[in-house]
Amino acid sequence: MKRLCTGSLALGLAVVLAAGCSRESPKGGPGTGKSSTTTTSGTGGTSTTTTTTDGDDYFKIGVPTGHTNVDQGGQTAVKVDVNRHGKFNEEVTLKFEPTAGSGLKVEPATVKVPADKKYAEVTVMAEAGAKVGTTNVKVIATPMTGKATEQELGMEVKKK
Repeated sequence: MKRLCTGSLALGLAVVLAAGCSRESPKGGPGTGKSSTTTTSGTGGTSTTTTTTDGDDYFKIGVPTGHTNVDQGGQTAVKVDVNRHGKFNEEVTLKFEPTAGSGLKVEPATVKVPADKKYAEVTVMAEAGAKVGTTNVKVIATPMTGKATEQELGMEVKKK
């Protein structure tokens, strides 16, 4: 019985490691295709992946899995990946919208990721009186052509 439990734990950890350390958005940009969503959960957090079954010129954005911590009155850097697929090679504009009333602010609120860059780094700041607990920042990614996509960036505000 002990062996079975250890094997289950190892399998769960392997699933989390295989899923990676970020969550990706649904695809955006040119090329429309059918997609399906798979959610994998485990010890290290939850990872959501969208798999495209047709259409090969698109992009996805990736945000950290789980919640990124920030103290009241503090700030933290967050990296957002732009994963281009197929022949998609366009600039992507990222817009950050914190949940209303959360006390969070993102600088810069809008950033352009050139075609030759794979990520952008922004600073998430929490007001001194920011609401303690978990909240989200919506990340909207808009390509030069094609459709936009979005992903929620999980944030946890800690008491200072």
